[in-house]
Amino acid sequence: MLKHSRRDMRKLLIGLLLIIATMPTGLVSAETGSWSNSSENFQGVMITEILVSPNNENYNGTDWNGDGEYGAASDQYVMITNNGSTDVNLSNWTIDDITNGGSAPCTIGNMTILAGESITFYRADTQIELDFFDGDSVYLIDTDGLTQSQFNYPGYDSEWDKAYTAGDAGTLVKADPNPATTQGTCTVGNNDNSGGGNSGGNNSGSVGEWSISETNYLGVKISEILASSSGEEYGGLDLDGDGDVWTNSEQYIQLTNDGTTDVDISDWTLDDNPNGGSAPCSIGWNTTISAGESITFFRSKTQIEFDYFEDDFAVLKDTSGETQSMLKYPAEDSFYDVAYILNADGTLGKADANPAERQGTCFIQGDSSESKYILKGRVVTMTGFNNVLENGNVMIEDGMIVAVWSDGEIPPINTDDVTVHDTEATIYPGLIDLHNHMHYNHIPVWDFEVHLSDSQKSEEGGYTNRYQWGNNWDYGPSITWMKNNVQDRDRWDLASEQMKYAEVQAVAGGVTAVQGSPSSGTDAWDSMLSRNVEMYNFGQDGMYTCAVCGPTDDDYNAQYIIDKNVSGSLNAWFVHLSEGVDSSSKAEFDILWEKGLIMDETVVIHGTGMDQSQFNKMGTTGAGLVWSPFSNLVLYGDTTDVVAADNAGITISIAPDWGPSGTKNNLHELKIADMWNSEILDNHFSDYELVEMVTCNAAEISNWGNFVGQIKTGMYADLVVIDTFHENPYRNMIEAIDPDVRLTVVQGKAVFGDIDLMTAMKGDDWEYINGPGFTKAIDVTSSSEVDGMITWESIESGLAMAMQNNFDDIKEHWNDVDGMTDSEIQDWLGTTFDGDYRDNVNHLKSMTVDPIYTLGDDRFFDVVNRSAHANYHIDMTKLYDYYDVEYDENGERPFKEDSDYVNEPPIDEPDPVKGCTDSSALNYNSQADEDDGTCEYEVTNPGDDNQDNNVTGDDTCIGICDEDTSDDAQSDESDPVLVLTVVMVIIFIAAITAIFVFKDKELGKEVDHEEITDAFIPELPPLEPPKD
Repeated sequence: MLKHSRRDMRKLLIGLLLIIATMPTGLVSAETGSWSNSSENFQGVMITEILVSPNNENYNGTDWNGDGEYGAASDQYVMITNNGSTDVNLSNWTIDDITNGGSAPCTIGNMTILAGESITFYRADTQIELDFFDGDSVYLIDTDGLTQSQFNYPGYDSEWDKAYTAGDAGTLVKADPNPATTQGTCTVGNNDNSGGGNSGGNNSGSVGEWSISETNYLGVKISEILASSSGEEYGGLDLDGDGDVWTNSEQYIQLTNDGTTDVDISDWTLDDNPNGGSAPCSIGWNTTISAGESITFFRSKTQIEFDYFEDDFAVLKDTSGETQSMLKYPAEDSFYDVAYILNADGTLGKADANPAERQGTCFIQGDSSESKYILKGRVVTMTGFNNVLENGNVMIEDGMIVAVWSDGEIPPINTDDVTVHDTEATIYPGLIDLHNHMHYNHIPVWDFEVHLSDSQKSEEGGYTNRYQWGNNWDYGPSITWMKNNVQDRDRWDLASEQMKYAEVQAVAGGVTAVQGSPSSGTDAWDSMLSRNVEMYNFGQDGMYTCAVCGPTDDDYNAQYIIDKNVSGSLNAWFVHLSEGVDSSSKAEFDILWEKGLIMDETVVIHGTGMDQSQFNKMGTTGAGLVWSPFSNLVLYGDTTDVVAADNAGITISIAPDWGPSGTKNNLHELKIADMWNSEILDNHFSDYELVEMVTCNAAEISNWGNFVGQIKTGMYADLVVIDTFHENPYRNMIEAIDPDVRLTVVQGKAVFGDIDLMTAMKGDDWEYINGPGFTKAIDVTSSSEVDGMITWESIESGLAMAMQNNFDDIKEHWNDVDGMTDSEIQDWLGTTFDGDYRDNVNHLKSMTVDPIYTLGDDRFFDVVNRSAHANYHIDMTKLYDYYDVEYDENGERPFKEDSDYVNEPPIDEPDPVKGCTDSSALNYNSQADEDDGTCEYEVTNPGDDNQDNNVTGDDTCIGICDEDTSDDAQSDESDPVLVLTVVMVIIFIAAITAIFVFKDKELGKEVDHEEITDAFIPELPPLEPPKD
């Protein structure tokens, strides 16, 4: 099936923006559109220019009218020009858009336009909203009601920051905006239609249909829905109060109890299209709707996505499954911020959105899968080289790792009745890909010739920077067209299928997260298989990507990135930088350095042209580096100086870049890195460090270190299980190939792997995915996700057809050629796809889809082996050695022993004894290993008359003292050691005195006290306790 309904308008806009970005700037012809002036009584004033799609501030837009606001809501404009020879009084003339709806007309006040003068009327003053989706018309009407001038342009045609201007023969052309400096004002009329028809579609107040149960209606019905809400930049409102202002949050379903009794709707179901679309959700427990009450269920709670481009539904079912209420609205009809309401005749009307204050909760009815289980095997935690559990266990519950332990240890958690899956393999953290362009990853590796002259090529014979190879004449036919046509909704319309295919290619190599996926705003792309790094950020909101944003341009404004860095809200900023081997590539780093854009959160992608001094600067900031050696070698013949980066203390990650010049996933990119490390870098990096580059290093760079990248309690269960064929677990990962991937788990969900494990964990909820001589299981479906029920079989067959570009298939499926004859289609293909050849010949290619697996991909090895520049520094034919593996009848490969590898678990050192380690202190502890700062010392009072003779009278401080503290500031508290000593002295003297007196009495008068010359004076005990 080629058509699927779940499309987001913003997704299309992003796609259009990417397509537009590849077009040459300047003057271009509009596909359609017209202008005309009155043929009856033309007075010389005409519309000469309109701007429909001005960029906002986030995309370097211009504040055309100087009011401090950026974007369509303020800067759309209509410019009129007096081409006559006399001045014209415009008082009470009218400007309007579509005359049978749309915006209200605007009446010009007391104004005269001079001969040759132009005046610009901005939307901020006129309130005339020009429609992108449906196209629109602009009229200039005189006081007699005669249309003096008009512009008409089609839907989905206007380009960002391109104005429509009057061309030859009544056609419109597109050019850079050039509004007149003179601004006009006018008075907005009162006859605006509800919703103003400029947000797309039919303006009828009677569309669609609604119904309630005819057999057992319980009194609760759908009373209102909102399908299209404005974003914040267009004055949208945060209707649900969650802090987000956009369709993905504000779409809603409102239920109303129009009965006379309260109704418990707990566990009732909300859904959209019953035959597909979003997953249904169950209304939360203890939800009772009182008679006459309304409750609003927002998309932020339901995850139900209403479709603009195709018909869609809202459905309410009770606990028995009976449909209590249903609403259906037509395609391309919904207006921004205008809700569908119920007409008495069973049709839908429209009114301003008015959601009920009470909000309901609704929980997605997800797939039934194991929520708690244990994986057994050799566990490579990636928390340290020796932290490998040879016979380990990882317990997973609700997508999280809740316990990790070795056999023989008492499990740190109750494991009763928990299913154990013995993998008999090695368990690793899931691989993290921090640089990719996923929407190209159905395209096979590019077989190209470097089109430059020898003097323009790199030393190796490749390109010298990233801005050259896109100009190769074959780039369009082999890459751009094969990407755009697959995703274009008027051509193959396989955007969702293509992304699923690319995600399967990732998880087949154990990759559980990928940067560089186009964002859909739905979990179908963002987390269903591999995570989308930009979108699925563990509840954070700080991932930004600059792939083609021109950060080195003089006019690039990145203040918002710097502000987020300062505020602490930035997690990562991914930026293509210094991709190339020439001086211009190298200079890019210096430009960003001067702009202050090399920060802790900066992730430099490639850095191929950088030298040691630049890496040293980068190392002082904490910025990370993503290394894509295969793509670098295929395009330029050389790769990044990762040794220099490592010497500068930079954290390095490995990623494959994209299908046309990269490997299929991190597992295969590791082999290129391993070859380069051993052949060129003299094994600068250890095997452990290479595996770090696809696991914990990538997590650290993206500020995901608390979530994934290691196997620890409390982390998300993103894991890959690899057959154990090597004694060294890190070589086991590096040398693993496609058949060795035993299982891939994303947030606890098994998505790919061997049939025995997938069956044990998922029953029959999977499909076969075949490779050369082996078969795996894949689960690409999910009833709980938008676009989640597309099967692997339909994905493969659809893309295989699309890549062939067969004429009959194009004729059947492409909306662009609908209604054309065969010869007209041929002519259209010849002019549309002649590319840089400009020969009116159709250069669309017939290609095969890039295989999921590298093993058996003969084209991949053939292309790279024939590339002279890719083989300049290294013999790329050695890459095949990794894949030249003999498997036995059980699918097992020979085991490799490694005498150099020793897994010595870390010795549990006893905790150090803390105490006072200063032997001169009063509380010296001879058993202490570590001083804890508690030492106490003798405190002396120089002014005390009873001070020991050995104590000097100067102001001596013993111990930790404050030089600025005077005697007056000393604490009045007594030292307990001193007090105890004094008491002991007194007691001792008293005791000696008593003994002396007693003995004196016993001896009688034998001694005359007055005659004693050597009287006994007992020696005082020491003022300090004896030392141990």
